[in-house]
Order: sequence, then structure tokens, then C-alpha cells
Amino acid sequence: MIYLLKVNVILMLLFGFYRLMVGRDTFFGWRRWMLWSIYMVALLLPMIHIEPWVVSHRATVSAASAYAETVMPAMMVYSTPAEATWGDVIRWIWISGVLVLSLRFLWQVVSIWRLAVSTRVQRIGGQAVHVLAKGNGPFSFFGWIFVDPSPLTEDQLAEVLSHEGTHVRQLHSVDVLLSEVMTVICWFNPFVWLLKSEVRINLEYLADEHVLAEGNARKSYQYHLLGLACSNMKGRQLANNFNVLPLKKRIAMMNKRRTREIGKGKYLLLIPLAAAMAVVSNIETVARTLRTEVPVISRVAEGASAALRTPVMAPAQNLAKSAETARAVAVPADTAVRKNDVASESAKTVSQADGVFAVVEKMPQFPGGTVKMMEYFKSNVNYPAEARQKGTTGRVVVQFVINEDGSISDSRVVRSIDPQLDAEALRVVNAMPAWEPGIQNGKAVKVKYNVPVAFGVGPRQSATSAKADVEVRPLIVVDGKEVADMNGLKPENFKSIKVLKGDEAVKLYGEKGRNGVFLIATK
Repeated sequence: MIYLLKVNVILMLLFGFYRLMVGRDTFFGWRRWMLWSIYMVALLLPMIHIEPWVVSHRATVSAASAYAETVMPAMMVYSTPAEATWGDVIRWIWISGVLVLSLRFLWQVVSIWRLAVSTRVQRIGGQAVHVLAKGNGPFSFFGWIFVDPSPLTEDQLAEVLSHEGTHVRQLHSVDVLLSEVMTVICWFNPFVWLLKSEVRINLEYLADEHVLAEGNARKSYQYHLLGLACSNMKGRQLANNFNVLPLKKRIAMMNKRRTREIGKGKYLLLIPLAAAMAVVSNIETVARTLRTEVPVISRVAEGASAALRTPVMAPAQNLAKSAETARAVAVPADTAVRKNDVASESAKTVSQADGVFAVVEKMPQFPGGTVKMMEYFKSNVNYPAEARQKGTTGRVVVQFVINEDGSISDSRVVRSIDPQLDAEALRVVNAMPAWEPGIQNGKAVKVKYNVPVAFGVGPRQSATSAKADVEVRPLIVVDGKEVADMNGLKPENFKSIKVLKGDEAVKLYGEKGRNGVFLIATK
């Protein structure tokens, strides 16, 4: 649904751009490609992912943070059975509309096909024409031209065949079908219907232009259009109609002074506009990640906090345990380890181990995105009856690894509440479908993930999000300066991360280091 929402917002904005910038031009061919571009940009742009670029610039990260806090609502799923929400109602209304319009669309196609099969074919002016019954107006659909030649003079018939032949040669029916399909999918968006009208009228402008370019008299052609205005076109909405309304616009466009050639430069403005929309779309994606509390820095904090939670051991034990400590982290593999630093081996630079990352260039994604993951948990988590009767509530945090093929492995409970709730959370996590794997340096890699599953007695108490479960509040020192938190720091700028804990941290930083110290050196 997020994708569909983005598509409709883009269509709305680009329709406004079209009407404002080029809606009165006489470059009908350019306008046709502009309309095609609007549809393509709307369909493809939400699938373009430039999140790494967004998170690497302070201004876009700030915009994403502001959007997450002020605009985006919290998304929740329920571990207890929940009644149908307004979102479910809206979804079913949309599906119903799509089904009704799809049936209407198919009926129109079948009606035209039946007409093509049932009518007599006659060659007129070197073209194969399907002869219609009296009183039916001319139209075309792909390679079929339908005409009732009986009431037309020779000149009028030539004009009709020239007009409809233009539709056939330039494949205008493809434009009609595209606009119709988009209307079926986005039927609730009034701007999509307006865009469909623009497509239809512009195709008529193109055909009219060709008829006049062949030397036909402008006035007589316009009177001919008016004479056919009352022809029967029932059930021909998918066809390219000779007398498509509003005729007033078509006649006015024929008499309009041609737009100056320099006006074609306006069409290039679509490129920077589409680029800006791509950035905004990805800011929204980053904001959604922030809203579900999965920022990159929280991943680093998760790994470092795991290091702080391991007990302080003798130096020899620390040497043996340092690799194990490093596994909980999420920084690139090329982070340098300071081998000559002998102050404390337990303070080794944190990096990925055993090929398992916690932050990668493209994070893994549940099939269909975060919303689908929410729906999955909502539908599959069952509150154990015994735990419900006891009133057992709380949040179970499950950690798992998303493999290169998207499968789930190594799942375990890292925060336990009750054996029954732990088992239920593990069951749902292990039953998840394959994810889209994380990508690092162009290759699929293993990525560690945490998902909390909350159990509550009320229908609004349960939420799931990919949230790093960080409880320790250590002291953070960046390049010798204490900072309040890691927000705004970029992992790619880290040269090294050291973790101090126990007496060593207290000795160097006093009581402020009681919960451990992160020593971060930047490049």
C-alpha cells in the first residue's frame, strides 16, 4: 500500500506539472511522450532505492528525522487477536473498485472484439475497414478501423480514414490501454481520471494535426466533426473516436497559433523534478526506518552494548574472547584493527565476524516491506492461553540471521519473558518467508536482525519493529570529546571503535564510565 500511495502522489504532482507547464502547447508529439513519462516515472520511481546517498548527507537525514517525528504515524501490529481496522476496510473498498473496473475494462475489450468479428470487412481507399451499421460513428482500435461510409461524402470519408489511420499507424490504442489500466488501479485518485482525459484528447490533437497536414480544409473538417457529434458511440470508451468530445477544445486547438520552438525546453524540466521526487521518496523510506527505530547508528550501539554486557575476564581470557565479542557489531569489513595497541586487548576495533553484518549498504527487507512484516506478525502471532490467563505481558526480543538466500537461521531469544511467549515468538520468526537479502559491495551477505514481539492483554498493546534492543547507556567519546548519543554519526567515517569496561573504564573516566565507554576515532 505504501508503493500505491507513492504512485498516486507522484501522479498528482506530475499532472499539476503537465497542466501548468505544457498543457496548452501545440507540440502534441512531445506531449504524448510527456504523458508516457509521467506514468513511467510514477510506476518506477518508488522502486528506486538511494537510501545510502540519503543517509550520507546531513540535510537529507535531518529531513528524514523531522518527517518521522512530525508526519509519519507509528505502525503497530498486535500479538493478540485484533478486530478489523479502518485500514482493512479501506483496502477492501479499493479491491472492490479494482474488481468492478477490471470487469468493465474486459467487457469493453470483448465488445470491440465481437464487433470486429461480426462486421463485414471492405477495402476503402486502400484500407481494410469494418463496416458499421447506420448511425454508428467511426472509431479505431489497434489495427481495426470501424466506419459507416453510407452517410459520408467522398471528402468526408477521406478525412475519417486519414484520422483513424493516424491512430492505427501511431499505435494510439497502446496509450489508451495504459491510461485505462492506471485508472483501474488508481480509481480513487481524481487526478488519474483527469490524466486519462489528457491522454485521449492529445491523441485526437495528433490525428487532427495529421488530417490538416494532408491539405484538408480546416473549416470543412471542423463542420464535419460537428456533424458527427451525435453519433452512437455507446460501449466504445476504449476506442479512438473520430468525434471524441469535447469538440470545442479540438476546434480551438486547430485554430491556435503554433507554440514557439523554444518552448520545447520546458519538457526537460521533468528530469530534475523526477530526481527531486526520487530523493523525497527515499527520505520517506529512511524516515520509516527511523520511525521503526532501525537507524544505522543503533546497530553499532547494539554491537558495542553487547560487548559491554560480557563479563570482564582476565587478560588471557580477553584475548581468546575478543573475536566472540566483535560478532555483535555492524561496521564495514575493512575497518582497521589496531594490532599494536596493547593497552587492552578487550578493546579491539569492532568489526563483522564470520561474515555476519548488522549494517550493510542495502539492508535486508521482509517481502513487501515493513507494512507486510507488520501484517505477517499481526496474522500469525497467537497469545498462549495459559499466559493470557496468568496476565503475563511484556516484550520478547528475538535475534536471527538473514542469510545470503534470504532464509532465516540462528534464531534465539535475547530477551525472555515467559517460556510460552518465548516459544511463540520463536515460532513466528522461524516461520517467516525468505527475505530480500542484505547487499554489501554488490553481493548478498548475512545480516543479523532483532525483532521484538510484544504481548499484551489489550488490542493496542502489541507492536513489532526491527528495533535494536539497547539498554546500556555507556559514555560515548568521539575524537576525545564526550557526546550525548550517536545520532548524526556516520559509520563510514569511523576509523576505529574501542570498548572499555569495568575498572579500566572507571579508572580513566570515573563514575561516568561505570556503564562502559565507547572510544570512537573518526577518519
